[in-house]
Amino acid sequence: ILGFSSTAFSFYRDENGDPRTARCPEAAGCEDDDWDGYPPFIEGAYYVDPNTIAESNERGVTGVKRLVTPEVRNAAREHYGCSTLAGA
Repeated sequence: ILGFSSTAFSFYRDENGDPRTARCPEAAGCEDDDWDGYPPFIEGAYYVDPNTIAESNERGVTGVKRLVTPEVRNAAREHYGCSTLAGA
């Protein structure tokens, strides 16, 4: 079984080991009380860059979230035989 925790999405790293979501203090949206080295904390949760999680409205459902990292997107496209899938 493979599982994901939405609280970890902000801390995902790319294939080079760099954060996928910008960290404070350089990241946009950082406040004085945000911790250095962490993503901005906005509305009770750590911000997640759209290069990791994309949100859309689909089939009448609002707020559908998809994991859209390159590896996940490519695996989903291959598995479903659909070259236009945004992610999983």
